[in-house]
Amino acid sequence: MIYRIPFYLVIASLLLLPGCSGDEGKKEQGAIEKQTEQTAKAAVEAIKTPIDKARAAADQQTNQNQGLKEQTTGR
Repeated sequence: MIYRIPFYLVIASLLLLPGCSGDEGKKEQGAIEKQTEQTAKAAVEAIKTPIDKARAAADQQTNQNQGLKEQTTGR
């Protein structure tokens, strides 16, 4: 026996079924993006901190050199 399924039921099921799985991907993608953002921030901070410390040390050395130069040329 062949059952006749109305055309509108076929169309409705084709339109509604993919809608159920679409939300899961978006939520998971949001979680992945959130984790990626956290990792990126941590990486930037890990790189930025030593650079800032090196700049501070270089500025301190420059100031010390200028102070010594002023002391030797001032006499």
